[in-house]
Amino acid sequence: MAKKNPTPTPEPRVARNRPKAAKPATGATAKKAEVKREPGRYRHFIESIRHKWANPRIQNVAGVTAITLAVFILGSLISGLFTGALDYNLVSEGL
Repeated sequence: MAKKNPTPTPEPRVARNRPKAAKPATGATAKKAEVKREPGRYRHFIESIRHKWANPRIQNVAGVTAITLAVFILGSLISGLFTGALDYNLVSEGL
């Protein structure tokens, strides 16, 4: 049999989840990176809402309001199933 040539050992593989090194910005991206803009007015509004939402009282009031609204809508939908035909007749007669 013929003698096989030894295969070169491959270089160790780099882990896939390793963060890549930051490359210096060049060209148009460098100009964009240099310009620091002020946060927009909507960003300020959203941040103020997030700050207020951190209060547990606000969260509780919003939760109770949402549950109350859901129960009211559910009741009106169920009521409409039973009295919808009568309501439709009254509206169509013009009363």
